[in-house]
Amino acid sequence: MVAYEAIGLVRRMPFEAVMRMAMTGKYERMSALRAYELGMVSQVVDPPEHLWDEAQDLAEKIARNSPTALLNSKKALWGAHEAHLTDSMRDGGRYLYGMWDHPDQVEGPRAFAEKRDPEWVDPDPEDVMG
Repeated sequence: MVAYEAIGLVRRMPFEAVMRMAMTGKYERMSALRAYELGMVSQVVDPPEHLWDEAQDLAEKIARNSPTALLNSKKALWGAHEAHLTDSMRDGGRYLYGMWDHPDQVEGPRAFAEKRDPEWVDPDPEDVMG
C-alpha cells in the first residue's frame, strides 16, 4: 500500500509516473537520470563519490543568503504547495512585504555594491517557531 509518499510526489511529478511506481512497488526501480527527468530530484551527481562535495557546495550557497529571507521564502513556498493559487499569492505577498523594512533588504544590495559578504541579521525566534 502506497499513500503518503505517492501523495507528495503526485504534486510534483507526472501522475502516470507516480502511479507506475505505486503499482510496481519494489519490482521496478527508477534510474537517477529518470528521476531527474521527472522532477523527483533536482540534481544527479556523477560519479557518486562527488555527492558530499556537491551537497556541501549547495549548502554553502544557501547559507550565504539572509536567514530571514530564506525562512520567509520557505514559508511562502510550502504554503503555495498546500494551498490554492490565489491564497498562495496573497500569502506570498505578505511575506514579501514583511521583508521590505527588514535590515537584510538594505544589507544585501549594500554588500553587493561594496563587493563583500553580507552580514545578515539572525531571524526572529518567533518566526522560526511560527
